[in-house]
Amino acid sequence: MLSESVKVKMSDTEVMEDDQITQHFSRSEFACKCSCGADHISRDLVAKLETVRLLYGQALKVTSGVRCSTHNDGVGGKPNSEHVKGLAADLLVRNSSERFRLMGLCINEFPRVGVAREFIHVDIASDKSRHVLWTY
Repeated sequence: MLSESVKVKMSDTEVMEDDQITQHFSRSEFACKCSCGADHISRDLVAKLETVRLLYGQALKVTSGVRCSTHNDGVGGKPNSEHVKGLAADLLVRNSSERFRLMGLCINEFPRVGVAREFIHVDIASDKSRHVLWTY
C-alpha cells in the first residue's frame, strides 16, 4: 500500500495553468484523439496518475484518455466505456519490464486495471466497486 505522504491530493479549484492539471499532466494529454475538443477528464483519475508518475520516476505517455462516443465506436470501444465518461486512461508501455513495473504501481492505486501488450488501462469507474485486473 502506498504511503499517504506520497498520494497526490487535489481540490476542485486547484489548477496550475489553463491546460496544466498537475505537475506532470496537462488536460490536452487526455483530450479525445479525433480533435472534437472533448477533454472532460476526471481530476481524481489524474491525481491518481500523478501519484503513479511520482513513484514511477519517469514520464508516462497517455495513449487514450477521453473519447467522444464517435471516436470510441471507431476504435472498437465498449458503448459504456469509462473513456467516454472521462474516468479512464491508457498508458504506453514499451516492453515487458516497463509493463511489470507500471502494472504493480497501478494496481496499488486504481481499482480497475487492464493489461495489454502495448498499454495499461486504468479507470476509476464509480459504479463498479470491486477491484479487477484483466488482460486484452
